[in-house]
Amino acid sequence: NRSQQVPQTSRNAHLFPGPRFAGFPPALPLRSLITYHEIPEECNVRHHPTMPGNMLVAGGYHRRTRRRACRWSFVPLCLCLATAPVGADSTQPGWEYGNRGWEWSNEGGGSFLWAGLRFQPRFSTRLDDIHTLEQFSAPANDGLRMNRARYKIGAGYEKRFSFYHEYDLRNNRLLDLRATWIANPAFNLRIGQWKADYNRERIDSSGKQQFVERSLATYWFTIDRQRGAMASGRVGRGGSGSLDSSWWAGLLGGNGHRNGSDGGRPMVMGRWQWNYIGELLPFSQSALKRYPQPHASLAFAAVANDSPYTRFSGEGGGQLPGYAEGTDNQYRVYQAMQEWAWQRGGLSFQQELHWKSIRDRERGGERQLYGGY
Repeated sequence: NRSQQVPQTSRNAHLFPGPRFAGFPPALPLRSLITYHEIPEECNVRHHPTMPGNMLVAGGYHRRTRRRACRWSFVPLCLCLATAPVGADSTQPGWEYGNRGWEWSNEGGGSFLWAGLRFQPRFSTRLDDIHTLEQFSAPANDGLRMNRARYKIGAGYEKRFSFYHEYDLRNNRLLDLRATWIANPAFNLRIGQWKADYNRERIDSSGKQQFVERSLATYWFTIDRQRGAMASGRVGRGGSGSLDSSWWAGLLGGNGHRNGSDGGRPMVMGRWQWNYIGELLPFSQSALKRYPQPHASLAFAAVANDSPYTRFSGEGGGQLPGYAEGTDNQYRVYQAMQEWAWQRGGLSFQQELHWKSIRDRERGGERQLYGGY
């Protein structure tokens, strides 16, 4: 428990040099480490007043009497301290290894910096992507491959600005590069390239999804990563949740993350989310946090866009089956979505309904698509 560390004194300062150590690491149970003799009094091993009776904190030794006995008691302790995870005092800036990688934080000022790597090997009975019914009857080609290999960097400054960068090492492409100004809970402004905040299933990180292959559900309707600017916020917090809502409104390039603007109308996107219980449900599909109280959201979103593409994915802009390569602003796309999600304890439910209209402005013709899960 890092909140109950022993203050650093001159006795142990030489053991852990450097500014990031505010004292000893978390106290360790010595009863399981030293069982072959009584701990001599000269070892200066003392009970910490805030610890249970079986938790001891070592403070080093200085007396030369019975030094041999002290040495054998202290060596196993030092080995355990050397292999234990060590973090900075929660009130002082410092580095530690956390869930996201190497992390530096200054809780007092609200600033942070972290960097991490993510590798995801995957064995599958089908290595090819399946998007139509006919592809299910094709011969299977199983195998093991590196599905994802990425590095990520995140930073924040005084709870007002945040930065995030993610790069795909496997395919050698930029995924995310964005900066966010957090003016207040009701208004944030983001610019850069990232997954547009359209539908929950695609916004969810691939590390927090439940689908074995998410493309079966999002292939036809997702708008994926885009470049542009988006404002967002949360209003009506507190109370019974009847007015608690989150909103997003953005102007995006509309050509995916690999292409710039084509000079036509930008992609316009809006999303309204009703947090009707009064608790914000994060973008994560599995209920691993086991909320004791229910968290839920009901959302509606819409998109309008002119571009050479009829679909978007991690590869950028592309075409749905039946469409040829387009020219600038050839395809006019309108789409809308309804979404509901609920979590409590270890249970989670999630649902989406989609509608999409594609109009070919050069050859004529319009197609309506419906889907969901």
